[in-house]
Formats: sequence, structure tokens, C-alpha cells
Amino acid sequence: MRLPTLRVTEAAPLELQEQQLQHSLDHLDDQAKAALGQGRDDLAREALSRKATAQQQIQGMEPQRQQLDDEEDKMEQTLNALRQRVNTFRSQKEVIKAQYTAASAMTSVNEDAAGISESFSDSGAALRGLRPRSPACRPEPRRPMSCSSPAC
Repeated sequence: MRLPTLRVTEAAPLELQEQQLQHSLDHLDDQAKAALGQGRDDLAREALSRKATAQQQIQGMEPQRQQLDDEEDKMEQTLNALRQRVNTFRSQKEVIKAQYTAASAMTSVNEDAAGISESFSDSGAALRGLRPRSPACRPEPRRPMSCSSPAC
């Protein structure tokens, strides 16, 4: 699983707004110069007043920019910590898989050994389970040969 790269989307509108205000500053500065060139001090003052307002707005954005930078740093730290946790979990998963495989193999070996043992046990039980022969079926014990007959 791949984690997404960090992208702060709140900074883009702030940067765009700052660029627009900077463009307005340049435009208002040009207007003030043009008004002075035409001898229109009232228009020049108006343009410079608007320029001062735009500069204040830009300066007011600096704390927002700093806050966004701080949040971005925190998010990057969090992302790095999460990546580390994911890697740790992946390693643990691999260890657990290996342990499971080893346990399965051991269980299979034990079952096979138990099957062999059981078959030997069954054979012994079958042998022990034979009924003793009846006395009629038993061979008579051998007696020593002793002959009392004169023909011997």
C-alpha cells in the first residue's frame, strides 16, 4: 500500500491571492505615477491609499502563511511517522506469516508422526486382539520320547 504524497491545498489560494494583491500594488503604483505626471494629485493620493491598503492585506497574510507552513511541517512529520508504522506492520506481518508457515509444517510433521505411531499402535492392538486358541486347537506339548516297548 502506497501512501499519498503530502500536498497542502490551502496554500495555493493564499499564494494566488497574494500574487493578485502584488499585481494590484504594481498597477496602483503605476496609476499614482501617471496621475502625478498629469498633475492630478487627488488621483495619485487615491491610488497610493489603495496601495497602502493592499500592502496591509499582504502583511496580514504573513501569519496565515506561517501557520500553513507550521501545519505542513506537522503533517509531514505525521506522514513520516505513519510510513514508519506501516513499514513496521509489514515487517511484523512477514514474521507472523513465517511463524504460521513453520507452525503449519510442524503440525503436519506431528500429524504424520502420529499417523505412523497410530498405525503401529493399531497393529499391536490387532495382534493383542486375537482370541486365544481353544485347547483343541493347541498343539500338544512335546513329550520326551521314552519308549517302554521292547521293539524300540
